Amino acid sequence: MDTTADTILEMIKIIDTAISMERNAIMFFSSLAMKSDSASKKKLYKDLTDNERSHMRRLIDKRNEYASHKSVDGIVGSIDYNEKMTEIRDSFNPNDSMSDEEIIREAIKNEMKAYAFYQKKISYTKDPSARKLLQDLANDEEEHARLLKEQLARM
Repeated sequence: MDTTADTILEMIKIIDTAISMERNAIMFFSSLAMKSDSASKKKLYKDLTDNERSHMRRLIDKRNEYASHKSVDGIVGSIDYNEKMTEIRDSFNPNDSMSDEEIIREAIKNEMKAYAFYQKKISYTKDPSARKLLQDLANDEEEHARLLKEQLARM
């Protein structure tokens, strides 16, 4: 396999992990939105769900772009979400005994983990469009943490 293919496959691995992170965040925030009795929390969780969905769509588009490259033709398969979900955000599954404050604190931690993941992975790519995507996602995750901290402060 040539260097181009190796580089593309490495980026696809990064993107696959990111897609799984976003998928898990979508499930988490949509679940919180359904369970919440507070209109403001419901709106926040719905907005975060929508934002994470947007992230996932952008990542899937970038993955498809990489997967269609001739150097990896026939090599790239589909994402195994079950395998990837065991690798990331394991603690993103609150139990019913957790308070709202504990859940939000956990969500903040995981948003910051996502931010750190994207920041770290930016250095692994020379592709300007992938770098921009990862930076945009990192910025959004940092903003999510800020919004959650504001919600926590209002509690």
